Amino acid sequence: SDLGSSGGNALRLGGGWINGGGRFLSGPMMISGFVAAGIVVSLGTFRVFGDGLVYLAFLRRALGYDEPLGVAYQFGTSYWNAPFYVAGSVIDRGELAIGVGSFVAASVMVYASWKLLEDLALPRGPLVIGAVFLGTPVWFYVVFEPSYTHSVDALMQTCAALALVRFASGQTVASAVRLGLWVGVLPTVRYANVMLVPWLLLPTLLLGTRRLTLVAAAAAATAFSLFVAIPLALGIPFAQPPAALTPRIVSGGSFSFDVLAPVKMLFTLHRGLFLWTPLTLIAVVGFLLMIARTRNRQTRTVLVCIGMGSLSTLAFYVVLGGSWDAGFSFSQRFLAGLFPLFLIGTAFLFSTYQRLAGTVIALCAAFSVAVGLTMFNGYPRQSSRDGVDHLVGLYFNGERSIPQLVATTGVRARERWRRLLP
Repeated sequence: SDLGSSGGNALRLGGGWINGGGRFLSGPMMISGFVAAGIVVSLGTFRVFGDGLVYLAFLRRALGYDEPLGVAYQFGTSYWNAPFYVAGSVIDRGELAIGVGSFVAASVMVYASWKLLEDLALPRGPLVIGAVFLGTPVWFYVVFEPSYTHSVDALMQTCAALALVRFASGQTVASAVRLGLWVGVLPTVRYANVMLVPWLLLPTLLLGTRRLTLVAAAAAATAFSLFVAIPLALGIPFAQPPAALTPRIVSGGSFSFDVLAPVKMLFTLHRGLFLWTPLTLIAVVGFLLMIARTRNRQTRTVLVCIGMGSLSTLAFYVVLGGSWDAGFSFSQRFLAGLFPLFLIGTAFLFSTYQRLAGTVIALCAAFSVAVGLTMFNGYPRQSSRDGVDHLVGLYFNGERSIPQLVATTGVRARERWRRLLP
């Protein structure tokens, strides 16, 4: 692809574990897939709680169940979960099936990630994609809180980024339609994604023609309208979630202005994305370096628009006031969907700095996993007010140790398999 001219040293990286090879289902990728599935089965919660109750209530009401509290609120994820929930309900395992749906969404996202990196001629092996997965908030919301929107959001944004790259390479009516369809779905998954829409459609005008821009915009409007039409047709109101389901959303000060919210979301010890999951900071640096070094106009246009869309999404949270911290959250979960930016930036660092970048990225991913497991396993006097400094401090004041963390996690996995196996 012409867009791959910025890939630098990608092809010099040896082995399918990093470079990825010429096909998705390579040996390293299949091994990684089996390991990932084993971890999810061993540790996954497969439960619906918190904000997930909102999406489940909407889904059940849309399917005809008696669910008076169901409202249409960031409801796009429910459409993804619907076939899994219906199939699971047949054997009275509807909530478990939603967890399966989250894992499937993550698996499809890995495939879309591989295709995206392939089109950009960047390393796409399982160690690259896996490091980004573990180094961002996404993994926590696939394994431990699968009923939330974040795995599906990351999937949709990755597919939209892939469609944008494909459009820039081909600039055909079909590619404009595919891009528009993905873009149109995004705001229904998370309302903040509306900020991505103009930036993801802008390249159709900058690189294509007005006709292609109209085609993409019409496809986006059609996809959005179809998704919105379902709750309208079923008489499900568009509203804030009832307090009975999520007291935090109602009482947390939604839609109160805080101009510093984006800065807090990135840099505070409380929920700062760059501090809880430092790979994201490294990835942003890699993303900016790729923009600066690429000589291909199409690539630069695509990357700048993805970056500006991500920045605009961050700016959206100015209107959320005190709710910017996302409640009892691992890292800054509201920004988990910006996965394609982190993916591209990380892969570029792998291709350019190789061993040094790989070492730093691996350490960042390991840190995020340790923090996430610490939060999930619990500790004395645990509170939603705790920042990452408190979690790390547990290992310096003697309340927790890495061997203890490994042992506790291992016990959880062992007990799960005891229940599963006869």
